[in-house]
Amino acid sequence: MGLKAEIYCHKNFLVINTLDTRHDNNFIPIGESRIGCVLTETDKYLGMSDEAFALLKTMKLSGDDIGDVSAWKTNDGKDCIAWLGGFKRLIDMNTAETDNKGIANIKYVKIDNNVPEEALEVIKELEGEK
Repeated sequence: MGLKAEIYCHKNFLVINTLDTRHDNNFIPIGESRIGCVLTETDKYLGMSDEAFALLKTMKLSGDDIGDVSAWKTNDGKDCIAWLGGFKRLIDMNTAETDNKGIANIKYVKIDNNVPEEALEVIKELEGEK
């Protein structure tokens, strides 16, 4: 049982990469009537760079119960994260919003901020670079 998802950052973008897309007790994928993915027990299953978490903490609050990314602690002490969209997601922090409670201080497995090359290329295109 390894990591199920990773989060990196580059400039003002969060990069979410799902590694294990199977539905199980700790991961609920997009599909059917679900508009995003939910990962529980982030202390075991989420790899995230400290840089990405620092950027995530700056996400603006919305007036809604869900956001582009939400991070919270359950009543039984589990750390969780959810994001709108699919298994690979780029989030522009200039326009993204979290839920109306903000990003909780969830635990995660620290990884280096080695953004996948595919994501870097898309970010360059979005910013008008070639």
